[in-house]
Amino acid sequence: MLSLTGSLATLPDFNNLALKVNVKLQNGINSVLQPGDLGPIVETPTMVCGGDVSHASPGSPNPSVAAVVGSMDPTASIFGTAITVQPSRLELIAQLEAMMVKLLRQFYAKNHILPERIVCLRLSSVWSISCSSLTLEHYAALLPRRHQRGTVQPCPPG
Repeated sequence: MLSLTGSLATLPDFNNLALKVNVKLQNGINSVLQPGDLGPIVETPTMVCGGDVSHASPGSPNPSVAAVVGSMDPTASIFGTAITVQPSRLELIAQLEAMMVKLLRQFYAKNHILPERIVCLRLSSVWSISCSSLTLEHYAALLPRRHQRGTVQPCPPG
């Protein structure tokens, strides 16, 4: 298959391009979960956050980039972002507090209230900050499942 520039392109290349076009045409939303599929997230104002750090190639002295995203709507379909640079190879999100304050301001600007619950995911870690009591069972579906043979099954999609 040839691309517009004459180079070879694969089906995954076109799928990736279609996803990007879809997101741009739908104001950044390519799917919305039904409230019944969201469980405790829709019971009270909740911000679902995720964060990670990206590093330059091995041996590079360039800084690392940390990013945190947080849901801004009740269906966890619209996300705000906070991005910063930090010292090279630092795996911790160094400016996490300032980044979360930025996300909370974005949430408040959109909803005119602050979230009562914040659920943060980072790689395989789950931690929660709450104004009310939460139990781990609320988030059990978000955690990877371990089998008797020691293998790990990824989190279910959605």
